Amino acid sequence: MIRFDPTNPAHKSPVGGAPAGDLVRLKPRISRRLGAFAVDLCGWRDGDPAPCTGAHPAICLPMQWQGQQDYYDTWAVAFTAPEPGLYWYAFCLHIEGERRYIGVDGGLEPFQLLCYDPAFNTPDWLPGGVIYHVFVDRFARDSDTPLPPHAIARDWGDTPIYAPNELGIVENRDFWGGNLPGITAKLPYLQSLGVTLLYLSPIFKASSNHKYDTGDYLQIDPSFGTREDFRQLIKQAKADGMRVMLDGVFNHTGSDAPYFQAAAADKNSPYYPWYTFRTWPDDYECWWDVRILPAIAKHRTGFWDLIAGEGGVLDTWMDEGVAAWRLDVADELADDFLAAIRARVRAKDPQGLVLGEVWEDASNKISYDRRRPYLQGGQLDSVMNYPLRDAIIHALYIADPTPIAKCMETLADHYPPQVLHSLMNLLGTHDTPRILTELGDGALHGHPKHEQANARLTPEQHAEGKAKLMLAATLAYTLPGVPSVYYGDEAGMQGCADPFNRRGYPWGHEDQVLLTHYRHLSRLRAHPALAKGDYKTTYCQNGLYAFTRTCDQGELMVVANLAPEAKKFALPKGKALLGIAQKELPPWGIVCLELP
Repeated sequence: MIRFDPTNPAHKSPVGGAPAGDLVRLKPRISRRLGAFAVDLCGWRDGDPAPCTGAHPAICLPMQWQGQQDYYDTWAVAFTAPEPGLYWYAFCLHIEGERRYIGVDGGLEPFQLLCYDPAFNTPDWLPGGVIYHVFVDRFARDSDTPLPPHAIARDWGDTPIYAPNELGIVENRDFWGGNLPGITAKLPYLQSLGVTLLYLSPIFKASSNHKYDTGDYLQIDPSFGTREDFRQLIKQAKADGMRVMLDGVFNHTGSDAPYFQAAAADKNSPYYPWYTFRTWPDDYECWWDVRILPAIAKHRTGFWDLIAGEGGVLDTWMDEGVAAWRLDVADELADDFLAAIRARVRAKDPQGLVLGEVWEDASNKISYDRRRPYLQGGQLDSVMNYPLRDAIIHALYIADPTPIAKCMETLADHYPPQVLHSLMNLLGTHDTPRILTELGDGALHGHPKHEQANARLTPEQHAEGKAKLMLAATLAYTLPGVPSVYYGDEAGMQGCADPFNRRGYPWGHEDQVLLTHYRHLSRLRAHPALAKGDYKTTYCQNGLYAFTRTCDQGELMVVANLAPEAKKFALPKGKALLGIAQKELPPWGIVCLELP
């Protein structure tokens, strides 16, 4: 009916989002059996009615007939990308006696076009790198730092406490003693993994072990070390070729934070407007109704100035050498606040990174009944690539690569190319079960905490999960974006959902096969095609998935077998950079070829 692939530059140019003011070219091929004697391009801004409802589209351009082949007519049109925003388009076929609108897969769903500020750029240093995500209390300990008085000190191999107290609150006050000097001591290990960006869970003063309940944004938590310890980490990381990204928790504070305590004590406090009290002082809005996490008001208050004002939190820590910020629950932050954060970061460092926690397609995300303009040039540089993680897990579960191919083609179509190559390609985080446990089908979703606490994969589950993890990691490292490793995933750590995904790193007990594989993948990242190379799906059926990454300096092909049985595949000539080039791929096997 219609042959139009917006990720194919022969059909749409440029691929992905378009800079406002640039020329966009579309060239669909439409079956002659439909009887169209003319075709128009119809486009409209998000929020306006679609033309199939009878509304007049904002853009209606006649397309030019280019010829026919294989009983398909080729039609073409070129237009100037409008001002930044989210737009939709479809092709209107003029058929004897009627008009017919054609969208995705020949249906009524329109195609998407994200137009962004032509000045929008992302940091040059991120593509081609490797991110490593450290949960500070559980990674490494070097020298003693004082635990808070309420802490329950744990041994390194212990299981996290999950039971609530008598009030039904999970206090998160069990501490392993991981600290900043411990991370500094392990930088050679991270260097062996090719890490270029070290992402730290929150490090500011707070009561819990996870530190998402900030008490003071301008102090390092004493259990993690001192300001001087942080400076030493930044200094040594820079010497080892790594930048540091901090976790910015700017949607809520801790209930014991001095800001909130002052607001709850006095309505005349300058901090009172920072929070939303339903009935002062005891009933207030919280993040997900967690009372120890009172939410910051969505409108502009002095809190915005504390964070993004001159001399504020962003300035303070960037002056210490911080290169990037991951924004916790970015969906909860107001558009103007996000814009102020990015503006401040870029004022301090034109190559500074602002990366948001967004779990869905960030180009068209609806949050609190509003479409969010995250990637139009004024808010976020990149996001956490949960859609790819979900697609990889699902594809391995059903032994069919279609979810991965569809996910990648959607992201390549929807995102600006500079964002696509800067995506945080994660497989695990502090919010998800350990990826080995997930892929081994042992995550026990929906089971009670006491069953999850000490759950371990059976030998059969472990062998299957490990094979799948090596495949999944290879995809995260070779598909567009930047791979992100959650501490210990490369060592074979197991664990169900929070808090069992937050055990201490198993120093001296790592899975050497997995560790060697991750180190091999890090060396692969040096290939220029994996930084900003074009992506193309070349095969996706019968459990097999093949794609290429192409740039001026070279071309790679990756072929993966997602099935539990061996599959034959005719590999092209090339140099095997990973795996063995043979006629048959083993179960969950993968090979990466450098093509001539």
